[in-house]
Amino acid sequence: MPSSTARLSYVFGASRSHSLMLSLLRLRMVRTGQDHVTAFTTRTSARRAAAVRMARSRHLGAARALLLRTWFAAVDGTRPALLAAVLGFKLAEWWFGTAEAALQQEARLPVPPPPPRLPLAPNGLPLPPDTRQCPVCLRQRVNPAVAAPSGIVFCYPCIRDAVDRAGRCPVTGVKVQASQIRRLYVQ
Repeated sequence: MPSSTARLSYVFGASRSHSLMLSLLRLRMVRTGQDHVTAFTTRTSARRAAAVRMARSRHLGAARALLLRTWFAAVDGTRPALLAAVLGFKLAEWWFGTAEAALQQEARLPVPPPPPRLPLAPNGLPLPPDTRQCPVCLRQRVNPAVAAPSGIVFCYPCIRDAVDRAGRCPVTGVKVQASQIRRLYVQ
C-alpha cells in the first residue's frame, strides 16, 4: 500500500515523486513541453560544437573533428533507424505469418476414423438404447467418467464401484484399474 499512498500524495501535491523508489533515487518526473525540447536541443548543439572546436585545437584536429561529427550523426540516426528496424521486423512477421498459416491449412491431414468398438462380453451388461444413460444404473449419467481401456462412458460412482469389485469393465470385460478411469467434463 505504500505505493498507492505515494501516488495519492503526488497527485495532491504533497510529494515531489509518485514512487518511493524514485524518491529514494532523488529522481523526479516532470512534463516537458516544446520549450523544454527546444532548450535541450540548443544545449546539446552547443555542447557538440564546443567538443568539435576543442577536438580541432588539438593534434590531428581535423580528423578528430570529423570523427566526432560522424559519431554525433550516428547517435542522432539511431532512433529513426531503430524505429524503421522494428517496423520492418513487424512487417516481415506479418507477411510470413500469414503465409505460414495458409501453408498449415493446406497441410492438414484428415481426421482419422475412430478405433473399432470392443466386442461386448458374453456375460457383460448390454449397452442401453439411449446413449445418455449409464449401462450400470440405466439412469441418465451424472458426473460422467470413461473407463479408458474400453471407451465406455458411465456414471463415475457406478464405474468406480464396478472396478473396485471386479477390476473389469462391466460391459466389455476388459481389465480396468482405478487409475484408468477418467472423468469427463461436458460443457
